[in-house]
Amino acid sequence: AETKAEAYVLVKTGGKVEAMTKTDATAKKAKAAEAFKTAKDQWQKHKEAAEAAKKEYTEPAPQEVTVEVMPGEYPTKEAAEAAAKNNASDKGSKKGGGKGKGGGGGGKGKGGV
Repeated sequence: AETKAEAYVLVKTGGKVEAMTKTDATAKKAKAAEAFKTAKDQWQKHKEAAEAAKKEYTEPAPQEVTVEVMPGEYPTKEAAEAAAKNNASDKGSKKGGGKGKGGGGGGKGKGGV
């Protein structure tokens, strides 16, 4: 049985990065879009019902969760997860350093003024 292993990709949902096959990633994207549409339709119905009853509707509109397939393909889930970790640590350290320095500068600026 020669089944070609499916490539793994990294999928970023909200702020969380997960490794999954391309098929799963496509399904997840479709599911998220469907869930958002359902939530939005539901919200719209409730809002209209409240307005019809002259009631204030304060429920915030649902926010779409972005499911982003990140560039790059990996032969195994492990490889994809390792790449996700490297990605996170690289970004984290660079961002953290930048933020730290920038924040310090900002603080000094405010203090001076």
